[in-house]
Amino acid sequence: MDASLQPTLDQVNAAMDAVNAALQDPSITDSMQSSLENASNVLQDTQDSLINKSEQDLVNALSSSNSQLTALSQQVNDEVTALGKVSAGIQKAANVIGGLTIVLAAVL
Repeated sequence: MDASLQPTLDQVNAAMDAVNAALQDPSITDSMQSSLENASNVLQDTQDSLINKSEQDLVNALSSSNSQLTALSQQVNDEVTALGKVSAGIQKAANVIGGLTIVLAAVL
């Protein structure tokens, strides 16, 4: 492997570690698990390409990996955003209930 690729390989390894850690979270949804497993596979392929491929093959493989990871990143982001909206809605309800509790407690 060309030493100039080491920073990229380090970043791929860090991303793999983050994905693998996220996969250990028992609370992730099936959809999120699927996206993370796909990302893990693409990252593993990318790591293999960085280590083993010729320059042109590497360019082709990295281009493909980049496209796949961008799409997977968007899927994960969309799910997190959707869950964030649910969380915000729950928090608003909790705030209203908390306010109502204070008002009712003052009346009683």
